[in-house]
Amino acid sequence: MNRCIILAVLVAFYSGLATADDKVELIHGGAVAGNTKKIEDSKLPYTLVELEDGLRVAIPRGAIRRTNADDVTEQYRQLAAKVADDPEAHFEMARWCTKNQLKSQSRFHMRRVVQLDPNHATARESLDFVKRGKEWIPRTQWERDRGLVRSAGRYHLPEDLAMQNAIKEATVASKRWVVEIAKLRVSVLRGGEKGAEALQTLRAINDPLAVPAIGDELTNPRNRKQPVALRRLWIDLLGRFQVPAAVEPLVRIGVQESDPVIREAALEQLEKYGARSAVLTYVPMLKSPNNQEVNHAARALAYLPEPEIRFELVDALITEHTQRSGPTTDMNATFGQDGGGGLQMGGKPQEKKEWLRNPQVLAALRVIAPEVDYQYDQAAWRQHFARQLSSYSGQMRRDF
Repeated sequence: MNRCIILAVLVAFYSGLATADDKVELIHGGAVAGNTKKIEDSKLPYTLVELEDGLRVAIPRGAIRRTNADDVTEQYRQLAAKVADDPEAHFEMARWCTKNQLKSQSRFHMRRVVQLDPNHATARESLDFVKRGKEWIPRTQWERDRGLVRSAGRYHLPEDLAMQNAIKEATVASKRWVVEIAKLRVSVLRGGEKGAEALQTLRAINDPLAVPAIGDELTNPRNRKQPVALRRLWIDLLGRFQVPAAVEPLVRIGVQESDPVIREAALEQLEKYGARSAVLTYVPMLKSPNNQEVNHAARALAYLPEPEIRFELVDALITEHTQRSGPTTDMNATFGQDGGGGLQMGGKPQEKKEWLRNPQVLAALRVIAPEVDYQYDQAAWRQHFARQLSSYSGQMRRDF
């Protein structure tokens, strides 16, 4: 069976599912209801039909007997022949054309409206004119006179458009770096002469647009088993680019990394650039319901001592946490009001609240105030810092 005929049969089958304004009658029988659009192709002109359920089918013109678009065109010819040559008559004809998706005919009648009545506001606006003072001018001229430029169907300030284009270009370049760095990493891990060359290429990267790709290499869990030397290289590269995008992955590694060599290397870079951002990220973690996270944050803060957070550290010396245990496997006897009873296996999960001391918080306090050690006596620490505040008139925070 001819491919066109097969397509026509499929379309006829689906046509029973749709109800729409346009109707396509096929030469081999059947009809399709949907929204039609003629598309010219150098090899095969066809009509695209979008059915009500979202399915789209392309029907070769040779398989179509007629469409109701032909009926609409004929109806237009009959109505247009009777249109009086005055603005309102052409305006109503233009509206009819718009309703029946005859765009070029609608514009023809709107232009005739303007010719007969230059101040017909609706017709002018439909033709994309704007009124400036007492005259109607094309919107393109109006926007151009305002210093705007057109792009992708919209008008923009030149500087905004330049920024949008720069962002698009940067996005494309960043994606290229993801692919390039992945290739270089694979070469480095394979070793040999090509691996050595790839390593030198990585070390020579000086494009800030490579930062997101480098940050992903460092923080992505799948890369945690990379050699320490390679992971150190990612950290060194991020430290080279003193931009906010390079700080974020270093901050994450500063608390999440289990390897102390890698973790401390990241914190050393943050000491040089990004310490303030890191501190502002770690301090809220001191209130985490996860006791391990509290200590990880304090461990990182000890590397970035900031006198301003001394009271937050004191509050985190001893923190309350909820410990949950699973249901028990013991057999329990139950009794009802009528004296009946039974046996139940296990019980509900148990929750237990407990106060835990945080040694990493204490270590961070000792870095800030090495002259004293009140252990976990929160009241003593508060009094000590309060005395400092009352006796010191200078600025206690250090600059980052």
